[in-house]
Amino acid sequence: MYGDKYQGPDYRYPLPKKQESDIFQCFIDAFDDAGGFADTGVNWFIHGKIPSKPQRDYPYNDGGYFKDIFPEGVTLCRSVGGLNKTLFNETIKEALSNKKAIGMVESMAGQAHSMTIWGAEFDENGDISYIYVADNNDRNQFEYWNVGSIRYPIVYDEDGIFTSYKTGNIAYEQEIVIGRLETLELGEEYWKQYWGL
Repeated sequence: MYGDKYQGPDYRYPLPKKQESDIFQCFIDAFDDAGGFADTGVNWFIHGKIPSKPQRDYPYNDGGYFKDIFPEGVTLCRSVGGLNKTLFNETIKEALSNKKAIGMVESMAGQAHSMTIWGAEFDENGDISYIYVADNNDRNQFEYWNVGSIRYPIVYDEDGIFTSYKTGNIAYEQEIVIGRLETLELGEEYWKQYWGL
């Protein structure tokens, strides 16, 4: 319904060209090739909130391709840190129950990297025991293994301070801390209001 009003990059995927996503290309063209935060990038694209980093490239793109849909102060993407066992489980369960997209930021040796969670498994106590993750850097793995997401076991530290996932080629020997979860809601109520539904 919004297609005639949308003025952003082509949203079809894949496109028949080397850069398969015009939305991804929009981010590349708008910002320096440096680290930033996924939630602020999403909120720039949807709402036009300019992130503090990375720096924008000239000519400046103000984003906000859907800002006429959402009232001032509404942001669809939020970031949650301090992921002890309880908060990790509550955040993912709430997101799954409300049809939200889930991003995950791993923290390792002072570096951070964003990925996407596509699903979860639960143990007999109802706690998350495995997550299914797609990593935008794993395209070569996809082409080689023909797998789009990978199942990782979850580890909760004994002190209840943080949550990790186990990865590695030999029996999941490496634990990587999950620094943040980022959830993105559909904003259905605002779309319905916009269209008078």
